[in-house]
Amino acid sequence: MQSKDGAAAESKKGSIWRRLSHRGSATDVTRRPSAVVSPPGASFNEFQEAAADAWGDEADDGLSKLQYHRTGSVTGSSTASRPASGGRRSVSTTSSSGSHNASRNASPVKPARSLGGGPISPRAKSSSPRKGLLPRRSSSDAVSPRSAGSPAAGAAVNDGISARAKDSRIAKFKALIASPKLDLAALRELSWNGIPAEVRPDVWRLLSGYLPANIDRREITLERKRAEYQDFVQQYYITKGPDTDTLTHQIQIDIKRTNTEMPEFHNDETHAMFERILFIWAFRHPSSGYVQGINDLVTPFASVFLSPHTKRGATEGGEAIPLCDASAVSKEIREIVEADTYWCLTKLLDGIQDNYTAAQPGIQKRIMEMKDLIQRVDKGLDDHLAKNSIDYLQFAFRWMNCLLMRELPLRCTIRLWDTYSAQTDGYASFHMYVCVAFLTTFSKELKRIAEFQDLIMFLQRLPTKGWHEKEVALLLAEAYRLEFTFQDAKNHLQ
Repeated sequence: MQSKDGAAAESKKGSIWRRLSHRGSATDVTRRPSAVVSPPGASFNEFQEAAADAWGDEADDGLSKLQYHRTGSVTGSSTASRPASGGRRSVSTTSSSGSHNASRNASPVKPARSLGGGPISPRAKSSSPRKGLLPRRSSSDAVSPRSAGSPAAGAAVNDGISARAKDSRIAKFKALIASPKLDLAALRELSWNGIPAEVRPDVWRLLSGYLPANIDRREITLERKRAEYQDFVQQYYITKGPDTDTLTHQIQIDIKRTNTEMPEFHNDETHAMFERILFIWAFRHPSSGYVQGINDLVTPFASVFLSPHTKRGATEGGEAIPLCDASAVSKEIREIVEADTYWCLTKLLDGIQDNYTAAQPGIQKRIMEMKDLIQRVDKGLDDHLAKNSIDYLQFAFRWMNCLLMRELPLRCTIRLWDTYSAQTDGYASFHMYVCVAFLTTFSKELKRIAEFQDLIMFLQRLPTKGWHEKEVALLLAEAYRLEFTFQDAKNHLQ
């Protein structure tokens, strides 16, 4: 236990390794690094001493009094074709004007209810999963000579083609979902290039492993898991004692900091829903407990599962933005969304729990791998960062801890998670390659900045507010190229 004199000095230092145990005791509350960083040449432990909260300058509402423990560009022009599970991957450089007209006949499938409650009426025929990251234009995309002189006519033709392609893609997903025995490999391959908003809730539940492949078991599984979660609420949350006050307080603080630019996240119903999810997860996972940053990971699931029941946001670049306003739906719907969000979040965190245990070894490992790969693919950028005394931990810790949620708009995070969900290790190893591609995307801008403080500020406030699906597709294409090149050849360039 710290002395009274030491507590005041301790509160000024801050630490990125703090977490709350499931009992609510004041041990190891994770903090994030910000622009207040260690001096050049500082050791890892010295950096821990100097790093402040990367969430900003908000006060921790008295949390400094808690006792805590310290532990010691090449933007791809190549189209990455995703193989079916178990197949050999390949990378090919493909023109955007290449045609893709492959199709296959699927046997008829019986209609099934949507996992969210709505009907699914799959077509009897569906096309084969479309491979490749970047959109390809069919020869039918060309505007006919008759309409070539009319911009409005040309736009109408292209809009019609785009609408037909979208409908066809949705039909493929619905046919897979409604099949008696889901072909999970085919669903993963189809999902890698993005999942239409209309079927995303169902697909995320399936890809996460929350729901079984057998269609006859899905409805009973949903009923059982949702009822089990309500039992958790009664067992852990409703009956919580005063020994959990510290845990509850920290969760409440972090929820208020979550997506502050989106007012629909900030109402009593949504806050209460997030609080129960995070509290129960922390109580049931004592090896890590609650860690700051997990609160961000709740929002994509809640947003996607609420989207069929709430009014969609404005369309930006053809992308419908789902809203996460739990106050806009009935209590029954909120309970369903809350349970589904909890179970899918649990599945995600099961795969990256090393990121949140003591000393967060998973994050340390990924940051070291990221630095090593940057040295190989963009030595000039790595030298520039080193010359200006920039440690990767100073900016990449948050990238790993929150899966880039603080760096990208929610619409981009959801699209990114489509691809992560389509891979067995998407949220772990593939995310590291995405972070490398993300950093090299801004290589030119970073190399033009010569001041330490300016570099840190730029890295923590990257200009991605205007990003949409096209930018995410390019990011994923480059990440896949890097994974294909370096995953099984770690010493290739040494």
